[in-house]
Amino acid sequence: MAEKTSKDNGLPDYDIRLLTGPVMKEKPSRQVMLHAICSGGLLNKRDLALKIGELLAYSVYPREEMDRQRPLEIRDDGDRWTIIGSYNRQMKDGRGPLKVVLRKWDAAVLDLATPMLYTAPEDQGKTPDPGETFKRWVESKKP
Repeated sequence: MAEKTSKDNGLPDYDIRLLTGPVMKEKPSRQVMLHAICSGGLLNKRDLALKIGELLAYSVYPREEMDRQRPLEIRDDGDRWTIIGSYNRQMKDGRGPLKVVLRKWDAAVLDLATPMLYTAPEDQGKTPDPGETFKRWVESKKP
């Protein structure tokens, strides 16, 4: 990293352009690229994708949540693997099924989430009248 001394206080001053940029600058090695090309990607086996997805989910969610999501289902979506949990797939209330999406080519994690269903109270479901809202706002501003 380039270091220069500030004239004002004598402390090191770093060029901000050297601190910004892409997170990963390195390219995959030639051996990794060759393997990916020859085998259809780094993550080309169903059982391997399922294990990696499961490990990722365990690193984010507590054991109780993962036990609720079992059995996990894996689907081949062409260039990616989609791993879906079995809990609350119809999204009737609360937390939905776990979803992990892994790209086959480089094993990148494209999605790792459990959707949540939020229900609004009944009175919040109505569309407010703009005129009434404006009148209440004017009244609140009066001294």
